Formats: sequence, C-alpha cells, structure tokens
Amino acid sequence: MGILPRLQQRRPNGKVRRDYLLLFLRSREAMGVSPKTLGFYRERLSKFIRTVDCLHATRQDIQRYLNSIPPNQYGLGTRHASFRAIKVFYRWLNSDYGIPNSMEDVPAPILGKPILPALEKEEVLYLIEKSSSVRDKAIIALFTESGLRLSEMANIKLESLNWTNRTVRVLGKGRKEAYAPFGDLTEKYLKAWIH
Repeated sequence: MGILPRLQQRRPNGKVRRDYLLLFLRSREAMGVSPKTLGFYRERLSKFIRTVDCLHATRQDIQRYLNSIPPNQYGLGTRHASFRAIKVFYRWLNSDYGIPNSMEDVPAPILGKPILPALEKEEVLYLIEKSSSVRDKAIIALFTESGLRLSEMANIKLESLNWTNRTVRVLGKGRKEAYAPFGDLTEKYLKAWIH
C-alpha cells in the first residue's frame, strides 16, 4: 500500500485530502527533531485539527480554540504550548503548500512567570550526605550547581568537562550547544568519582 494512501485520502466528492499533520510530522522528523518534540507536535496538533478545520480557519477560530484550553496548575502554559505548535504548523503549511497563514496576527497567550522552588544549601548538603555512592554525590552536586536538565546531564561525556573554567558543555533543548558552570562541590565529587 505504501506511504501515499496514508498521506492522501479520497473524499466522498472524489477530491483528494492530504494528511497535513502526517506530512508535517515527517518533515520535522527529517529535520532531526527529537522523538519528544515529535510527540509534543502530534499531541497538540491532533487536538487542534480534530476541533478546527485548519485549512479554512480564521484568526477568530484559532483564538476561540486556544481560549477553550483551560489553565493548568502553572497557569496558561498549556495554552501557550498549543499556540507554539500551531504557529509552527501554519508556517510550514504556508511555506510548503502556499496555504494562508492564519496564525500571522494571533497574539500569544500571556504567561506568568512562576518562581520554582529551590533547595537551600543545607538541603543539598543533606542529600549529598545521605547518598551512598560518590557518583550520586557528584550528580546531585552538578544538578544543583549547574541547573542542567536531566536529558542534558545524561549525555555528558568526560571530554565535555572544562576543569579550568569549571564549565560543562551540553547539548541543550533544541539540540543547541551550551555551557553550564559548576562549583567547588561538583568539582570535588566529580574528581573523586572519575579518579
């Protein structure tokens, strides 16, 4: 049967309807986006396409859809995430298929900036003290001193460490290279673990 039957469907009137969501996801996959990002697009855009006729949507249709997404415990983060996915989708529709970009004038939902809880130095030292291995102590110290994400930390190699500058090179969100600093505590436990 191949790819074509899944990408195009015949309507009752005989016209062919493309599965733009599948085409979009394949284009992102070809660009090398992560599986997590693909899942994000699939989830957000599937809901949108089930609710709104994306090829004929007006700005008002999109705003009505976005306003129907209830806030979660963090505020309008879920609504803003949908906004971002829909915006990328419409840019792609416009550039690849010449379909008018209905998102051009849709304003982004305003997000609050919640202050995330942080551990006090004493709490960090307590966690390190209770850890049974030097490796775990190094991980806790690096997490708390650098602010790295779990996915960034999981991919650190020995050659990523710069002892002179006390930085670690990571591949961050969006596959962007970045440098994160670390302090005395991390250096102490990393060296103990490595040597």
